[in-house]
Amino acid sequence: MNLPPSRNKDIDFVKGVLIFLVVLGHSLEVFQTQDFSTNSIHTAIYSFHMPMFVFLSGLFGRNNLQLDFISLLKKKFNQLLYPAIIFWCIDCGIIVGTRHLLATYKTGCDDVLSFYWFLKMLFACIFISYLIDRILEKHKFFGCITTFVLLVLLLRFDKYYDIIFYYPFYCFALYYGKKITQRITNAISTISPWVIVLFFIAYNGFVISNFAWSDTVYVHNINIYTIKEIVQSAYTFLISISSLFVYLIFFSILGSKMSSIKDFVPVYFRYWKIYSSNLCHPYHHYAFMLASFYLDR
Repeated sequence: MNLPPSRNKDIDFVKGVLIFLVVLGHSLEVFQTQDFSTNSIHTAIYSFHMPMFVFLSGLFGRNNLQLDFISLLKKKFNQLLYPAIIFWCIDCGIIVGTRHLLATYKTGCDDVLSFYWFLKMLFACIFISYLIDRILEKHKFFGCITTFVLLVLLLRFDKYYDIIFYYPFYCFALYYGKKITQRITNAISTISPWVIVLFFIAYNGFVISNFAWSDTVYVHNINIYTIKEIVQSAYTFLISISSLFVYLIFFSILGSKMSSIKDFVPVYFRYWKIYSSNLCHPYHHYAFMLASFYLDR
């Protein structure tokens, strides 16, 4: 299959690597007999992979701003919510149909829907940014900051952890992402790859040894009710920001050295937005990959 000439193979390569890391991270959770939170690979993956997914979504989100509200609603429902609903129905069918065989499987249908939190969160981020762009056209930066503050305040009334945590990544990439990635590309060309690789190794050592301190590898552990919780949440946020750019640089270098793989990856991961949700068990990921492969035809 030939890709459109306008596609960015470097970005496609990064998407493919991230999808693999999602599967790997969840596989560690399912198959590791000991506490997976102590696994260094798991810690490194969770320091950046979902923020980078959201960042890449925002990077190409400006096309959404060109649509009218109804068109955008239809488009994003089909891309994000429709797959979540379909696979939620399949999961519920499996749970109900095999409950008598899987007595230890305690997850109910309501909990299954939460597995697709990424799709729901991304849907919310897209429409929040869309409304800000329409209502505060000349004050977008102020609108983004104000919205984030309001979301944080609402945390005391409800648990919108995922939207609160990831919205800044989407909003930042939407308005500044292309400039940042271009500067990263220019900077990489002037720095020895070995220097970047050594820094990458050292950085991961820092993350692995310190990230667990905050006890917020998962966003749903974030709270802001005490000073300690505020510091821990801010620490997690800063680690995610720094990890995002460190890994983005590393993957860009890796992709530039593996041109043949870059041609291969987009064929299978072209519709990454469908199956990049943070699901509970590895078999979900493979089902999404298979479905997206045929949708790409």
